[in-house]
Amino acid sequence: MKILIICNYASGLYTFRGMLIQELVRKGNVVRAIIPEPEDEKEKRAEIQLKKLHCGLKRVKMERRGMNPVHDISLMKEYYKTIHKMKPDLVITYTIKPNIYGGMVCRF
Repeated sequence: MKILIICNYASGLYTFRGMLIQELVRKGNVVRAIIPEPEDEKEKRAEIQLKKLHCGLKRVKMERRGMNPVHDISLMKEYYKTIHKMKPDLVITYTIKPNIYGGMVCRF
């Protein structure tokens, strides 16, 4: 099964969903995640840890706290392209922007 996880912090994904990713991979699933480009060392370390779990990563530009509709439309386009290309069997969204925009894109 191909599983895609969309989140707005690599560190949060690793900390709170790392065990889930590890178990999904152990059961033979292909797990990928859409994450924002790293802003600091903590995020870069989390990316390394996610890669060690055999979780493929796709970086996107995201304003985590911004409310600029132009930037959010660009984010939705990135989500759409990735989801359309990957054709995941399951999409898990984690945190508010991924929940809203990822959910909308999956609905399309």
